[in-house]
Amino acid sequence: MDRRRKTHIRDAVYQDKQLVIVRVLRPSGLRFVGAIDASNADPVAEAMAGALNGQSETELHLDLSGLEFNDVSGIRALASAAEKTDGRHRLILYGLPPQMRKVMLVVGWFNLPTLLIAETGFPDGEQADGADLERA
Repeated sequence: MDRRRKTHIRDAVYQDKQLVIVRVLRPSGLRFVGAIDASNADPVAEAMAGALNGQSETELHLDLSGLEFNDVSGIRALASAAEKTDGRHRLILYGLPPQMRKVMLVVGWFNLPTLLIAETGFPDGEQADGADLERA
């Protein structure tokens, strides 16, 4: 996490002291590295909304394997993005930590028709030019 605090990641969709979000070109999506909590849940939601509003294909692939922490506000941001899709888009979550999986199952967000929990790892993607981001 220290690297994220000291280094500005070029072409990051969002970056703060604890989280970096980078656009992935293929498959179309976003990669999250760090921690999501109440302090950055709104920018996370905005990044997903921007990607869903014409900046992605019909599926938005989200690589969560680099998350070190995600509180309920971050989980809610993911579910809310899925609920707000226009019916043409679907969120596919990769690398969902076991605790997040359990919360989403208990509250019923696994049943959202526009949300898919992938059982495989994130496909090797092509990041936006210059986005040099280490996975945690």
